[in-house]
Amino acid sequence: MALHMMTDRAIVELELGSSDDELERLPESAADYDWEGVLDAFFQDNDYAGLMTSRGKLPAKEVANLFERFDNMPDRPYATTA
Repeated sequence: MALHMMTDRAIVELELGSSDDELERLPESAADYDWEGVLDAFFQDNDYAGLMTSRGKLPAKEVANLFERFDNMPDRPYATTA
């Protein structure tokens, strides 16, 4: 969630132009300002985004779904089964 919030803040800062001088000194890249690409690279899903706007308690089933293992993640050696 922190990276998502920082990305949102970077977009605002660019619109304000508060860092234009510093940005001019950096080399250009084809990936510049690809905010969706950044988020896609770091996150496998956006389930966490709903938590940023959620008010109050979430249903227990919805909370449990937030902790499901991703398909490409190996089992942890200390994991236990219930």
